[in-house]
Amino acid sequence: MTAPTFTIGQAVIVSPPMTPCARHRGQIVRKAKHGWRVRFDAWGMMITETMPESALMRVESVTPGQLAYEADVRARPLYHDGTPRRTWHELGTVERWSWERNPTDR
Repeated sequence: MTAPTFTIGQAVIVSPPMTPCARHRGQIVRKAKHGWRVRFDAWGMMITETMPESALMRVESVTPGQLAYEADVRARPLYHDGTPRRTWHELGTVERWSWERNPTDR
């Protein structure tokens, strides 16, 4: 028997099977019969759901640029035209590089 790849309390990125392009930050609550019980924030709603291991990704260490971007998104969650801003994991390489190069308030 192999050791579980996730542990209770671990931060994860959730990609629900019904919306595979979506990415939400969450935390593992407990091991379930068919996966892991995860609590995550999806579009402003806290959801607790059992997810298969394939729907979870480990959260790598958080960089200063990511912290600055996420703080900026919390302060201004919408673009000027009213569309929601992308998550850190949806940003392209150049956008991430820009935030990493200058991780300050904008």
